[in-house]
Amino acid sequence: MSETRLASVTADRRLVTHAAIMTLLGLLAGFTPLFAKAPRAALSAHTIGVLQGALLFALAAVWPSLGTGRVVTAARYCALIGLYANWLGAQLSALWSAKGMFIVNGASMPGGAAPWMEGVVAVLLNLSALVIVMCVLVLWVVRKQPARTGEGTLVLHTTLPATPRFWSESKKQPGPIAHRSAGILPANVGLKRWPPRRRRYEEKSRAGGVVAA
Repeated sequence: MSETRLASVTADRRLVTHAAIMTLLGLLAGFTPLFAKAPRAALSAHTIGVLQGALLFALAAVWPSLGTGRVVTAARYCALIGLYANWLGAQLSALWSAKGMFIVNGASMPGGAAPWMEGVVAVLLNLSALVIVMCVLVLWVVRKQPARTGEGTLVLHTTLPATPRFWSESKKQPGPIAHRSAGILPANVGLKRWPPRRRRYEEKSRAGGVVAA
């Protein structure tokens, strides 16, 4: 008995690409503590990249359900710019030891970053606030637009095997007669090879006219 299962998933392929890139950047950032001036900040950049990659994968799965429009497009750019800027700012702060924006771990980071380095890191990390804007825009779109049936949802196309012929026929003709009619048993198989209970049922059925010989 064979069973065929086909799954069709709708997702935003561009966001999937950005998610893979972000995850790759986060994984590669795991090697930067070896030569970064601030190893703890480099480890933070590694964690940020991996988590943001997972977030982008999740957004890619649900983004088609938002539909199209200017607000949806603006939310997409806010998400991409904010997430990339956040990772890049964390990575540059680790390489340059720019601790101006690090309130918690800034005291443990060595100094030596130029003022323009601090400015670049500050701009990049502040751009990460665009992710908050993206969340607000997505909430606004979900609230304003009606739900669309079948758009951006997981669709499973399942093909189940048909009910065997002998099973349906055995409801009316239990025993070897139904199996012979379905081609399961040869014609020379008699009632004596069946268990006694089944044989008595066949004999009683024949006597009552339920099953035709």
